[in-house]
Amino acid sequence: MKQLWQTTLDENSPPEIIGETGELLFVKTVSGSLFAFNTKEGRLVWKQSGPTPLATPTPSPTPTPITQTLTPGSQSSTAEIQPPPRAPFAVIVSDTVMIGDPAAENMRAFDTKTGQKKWETSLRFEAPNRDAGTRFLPGAVYTDTVVVAVSSKVNPFTTHPTSNPEYLRLVGLDVTTGQQKWAFVPDPVKAGAESRQGGVIYGTKTLIVDGPDLSTFGIEPRNGSALWKAFGLFFVSNPEPDTLYALVAQPRGTTSYPVVNKIDPNSGKPFWQKILPIKLSSEQPITFSSDEKTVYISVFASAQKSYLWTLNFDSSEVRQTDTSPYGLYDMSTTNSGILMVQSSVSASGVVYLDLTRNSPSWAIGGRVELLYGLQRPPDKATLYLTFKDETNRGYLFSVNEETGQVITTNQIELPTAPPYFSASQKTIYVVGKGAKPLVYAFARP
Repeated sequence: MKQLWQTTLDENSPPEIIGETGELLFVKTVSGSLFAFNTKEGRLVWKQSGPTPLATPTPSPTPTPITQTLTPGSQSSTAEIQPPPRAPFAVIVSDTVMIGDPAAENMRAFDTKTGQKKWETSLRFEAPNRDAGTRFLPGAVYTDTVVVAVSSKVNPFTTHPTSNPEYLRLVGLDVTTGQQKWAFVPDPVKAGAESRQGGVIYGTKTLIVDGPDLSTFGIEPRNGSALWKAFGLFFVSNPEPDTLYALVAQPRGTTSYPVVNKIDPNSGKPFWQKILPIKLSSEQPITFSSDEKTVYISVFASAQKSYLWTLNFDSSEVRQTDTSPYGLYDMSTTNSGILMVQSSVSASGVVYLDLTRNSPSWAIGGRVELLYGLQRPPDKATLYLTFKDETNRGYLFSVNEETGQVITTNQIELPTAPPYFSASQKTIYVVGKGAKPLVYAFARP
């Protein structure tokens, strides 16, 4: 791809793109700094330095798989993988850019054109045995309300359901003033009960809140009212926030046929229920194609052995494919097949399996590490992949999703966040970390 410009940040903290508005591109850093750049040539317009960071970096989802499986009620060990630090939650609304401060436990808002501070709001809440500081979960904007979710656990992988529980708090803030409109705290975990890491799915009309105590709530985002409540739902990973597939919890240690409900996010009631005709002895990753004609189940029998079940609902055909050569992988579906995404230090890449075949249609990768998974712009069947090699050099690949053919390759500094596609879809922005953090702008092919 043709590089339009690159610019250097005058600090050492890893950067991440927030977004753009007008002719300004906004970048945040792990330390909480804000930068505004002109989108035409990368000129710095203004900067707000971040606060003093926490002693322990705020963790967020890691670009490489967590190899230790956590089940509800399990106790974490100190040897678990610590996710890499990520920049705090930030969002742009019209002429305002907002960013969270994990150490001070607040949100700050600035004018997009001048960088002048508009407001500052505390998000701190009391919880038993809570950590110092706050972990920000992703948030979202609903017209004039920004919804922010925070956790009492800076590192959720050290949570214990009785001595060190996790508490979530969701807050709806007025975009203009920062005034709190509403707040919601899911039920606490009872002593000795099963628990999970809490989370939020931001639908277009409803917030889906996974409480640490295995409860699930549907919340109206503009006023915080609870629309519905359920218990024991485990949502299947899905890129569409308004399409909810939930596994019904089964007794631990039993062998059963998975029961999947498609949930109406506005009422919590199932649109349909399917019992998958594949008997499993434990919870395994499940994903659906967007047309709901195919379901895929990954079964990791051991660290060396795995296979993929493919079930076509129209034909009732069930197929098993040996996926052991691909190690641990995530799944991303199309209506014609599945992309298996492996991300490890020793070898990683993407393998595409067509529905009609039992062997890969194409594959890309090797002895490099894939960072941040697959990135898809909304307008083209093109995949964007960021890799690093054993010398810590970074690469940006664009790949034809149908054929696996590499379209472009660009060498960059080590990427620190996923690529960002401009609103016009004509520019892709990438951030990297060399001697100093960098921002790149490329023209999309």
